Amino acid sequence: MRDPSPSALRGLCEQLRRIGTRPPSVTGRAQLEEALSSKWDGVRVEAAKALSHWGDPTSVDALKCCLVDIACKLNRESAAHAIAMALYPHLRPSDLDWAVDLFVHGSRRYTRERLGLLFEAFPPEAVRTRLQAKLSQAHGGSAELTIANEIAYAAWRATAGKRPPTPESADLPRRKGWLGRPASPVRDKKRPL
Repeated sequence: MRDPSPSALRGLCEQLRRIGTRPPSVTGRAQLEEALSSKWDGVRVEAAKALSHWGDPTSVDALKCCLVDIACKLNRESAAHAIAMALYPHLRPSDLDWAVDLFVHGSRRYTRERLGLLFEAFPPEAVRTRLQAKLSQAHGGSAELTIANEIAYAAWRATAGKRPPTPESADLPRRKGWLGRPASPVRDKKRPL
């Protein structure tokens, strides 16, 4: 079977957008759920946006299943990010464990970095607590680093509105240059220092 032409794909995406603007229907839902399993990421994303526009529990469950499916695949970071953006407004506090498990165990390295936006739907202290529990299960490498970054971001969100600590007040080491020497200013060839 031949792949559809770009104009046919644009037409399909436009049709999916129109379905999303109408009230939910059985035939519309069937078309959107079929489009969620398309091999074309753009078609999947448009179907996810249409289901997000509907926002009912059945649509949200379909979005979750699609995100779980795409998060574990290689080179699908952009599509996973777009589907996560469509799902984000519909997450409830009870979905935090699902989001943490997907982030830690169900996603690939670069996709994991894009799924961090899901945590903004939850209270930062709850996110930080759950991720710290998972950090001990991480086996180093990029997973541990990404989890630590999300923990730091959740801590920052918890203190939003407060002045962030300076290196002096937080007793942090000063930034150093190569081999521990103080960092030197960048020289401009036209203007000597």
